[in-house]
Amino acid sequence: MDVAKVIDVKGQMAVIKPEFTAACEKCEARSLCLGNKEGTIEALNEIGAKKGDTVEFEIKVEKLNVTLILISSIALIALLIGALIGYYWNPLNIDRSLSGGVLALLFAGIALLLLKNKGRKKELYPRITRILKEGENV
Repeated sequence: MDVAKVIDVKGQMAVIKPEFTAACEKCEARSLCLGNKEGTIEALNEIGAKKGDTVEFEIKVEKLNVTLILISSIALIALLIGALIGYYWNPLNIDRSLSGGVLALLFAGIALLLLKNKGRKKELYPRITRILKEGENV
C-alpha cells in the first residue's frame, strides 16, 4: 500500500499526491504517479476522504496491464484493417500507399475514440483504502 495526501475532492474522485519512497522505483505503475508535472493522480474516494487527509491507496496493476494490452491490440488491429482496405481497395483514388496510411490512421483513431467514449471503468483507477490521518479542512 502507498501513502498520499488528498489535494482535492471531486465527487467520488479525489486528486492525491503520492509520497515517493524507494519502493516506487520497483513499482510497475510508477508512470501513473510520475507521468505528469504535478505528480498527482486521480483515485476513487469511496471512503469519503477530505482535502488535506493523509491516505493509503492501492493500484491494481494486473487489471491496468490487461486493459492497456487490450486497447493497444484493438488499435493495432484497426490500424492494419485500415491499411489493407486503403491499399487494396483504394477508396480515396490516390496513391495506394498514401491511401493505406490515411485509412490506417483514420481507423485507429476511430477505434480509440470509441474505446474512450465507452466509459472509464472504476476498477482501473487507484483506490483510496484507508484514511491514515485527518487533515485540516482547508
